Amino acid sequence: MPDSDAGQVQGVNLGLIGARGSGKSTIGPLLAQRLGMEFIDTDERTLDRFQETAVQDAWRIHGEAAWRGMELEVALELLAGEGQVLAMGGGMPIIPGVGEAMQQAQDAGRLVVIYLDAPGELLASRLSGLEGDRPSLTGKGVIEEIGGVLADRDPVYRALCDMAIQALDEPAESTVDRLVAALD
Repeated sequence: MPDSDAGQVQGVNLGLIGARGSGKSTIGPLLAQRLGMEFIDTDERTLDRFQETAVQDAWRIHGEAAWRGMELEVALELLAGEGQVLAMGGGMPIIPGVGEAMQQAQDAGRLVVIYLDAPGELLASRLSGLEGDRPSLTGKGVIEEIGGVLADRDPVYRALCDMAIQALDEPAESTVDRLVAALD
């Protein structure tokens, strides 16, 4: 990609938000590489703060509140940086303090929030058959809870995003192409 394309986001973070399975951790590294930015998965960065090696174990041992508190710390640290593509945990924008910090970074021109908007059917298709390392948010199975969790979070995602990109059943590179075009 020409240098001018990477320059369009110089000094800015790109925050990818969306539901579990929307493609943040798949699209993020490709987008970062294309734009010459650093990729950071906030779930991985948060997990690094615990002794456990799996998110489910951290939740089971320390509880959701401890995880969310650590996510807030990670978000505040990362939002102070620049030149990063951040795959933000699906629940991160709903944590008290995170949405406000994101809005402040947007208002300061340091953050562009991109919502990977995936319909429930696509999320179910992507997540079916995967055990994954994410705990249930509702006590139901991952597939059974998608609709309710998405209905709760979609308005928050939409309110925070600078742009929404429809997640499609397509190669990840095609989604990255659409994202780069939208950023222009």
